[in-house]
Amino acid sequence: MTQRQDTETPHFQRLATDYNLYRTLDMEPITFLADSIEGSEHSVCSIGCGTGRYIMALIEQMQSNGVNVTSAVGIDPSQNMLVQANEIAQGVGLSMDWNLGVSDDTNLDDSSMSLITAFNSVHYFPLQETIAEFKRIATPSAHLAIYARVWEQEFRPYLGKAFPRLC
Repeated sequence: MTQRQDTETPHFQRLATDYNLYRTLDMEPITFLADSIEGSEHSVCSIGCGTGRYIMALIEQMQSNGVNVTSAVGIDPSQNMLVQANEIAQGVGLSMDWNLGVSDDTNLDDSSMSLITAFNSVHYFPLQETIAEFKRIATPSAHLAIYARVWEQEFRPYLGKAFPRLC
């Protein structure tokens, strides 16, 4: 993992080891993206990757569709989230990089990514600076995929477990 000063709030640092127990993985956007993306070869990064659930599922789906993922990197401001992501990736035999960073300063090379994703994280980003960073790291024909849940998607899986009559 690439080292960089950890800039995340203590919330995600504390939550990292149990994060995947609290969050669901929405496969519909993964499947849609993997089935829609053109090209037989991609370098993929996930900004605000957390424990890497989405990027790992996306890579597996892309590979099952015959796409060669030439490089993959998850970027997150929480070192603890990246430690969890690395452990999970190693457990499933997935080789990728995990870099401590933020959306507007990824430390990635210019024109290095052909698929840039942000799953459930864009609400944390300073948008103008992030867009400039995405433009900098994108290859000329790169794809950008941003996924954000709506309130109803957040409400049911979490509060619904504790308060089933509300859902």
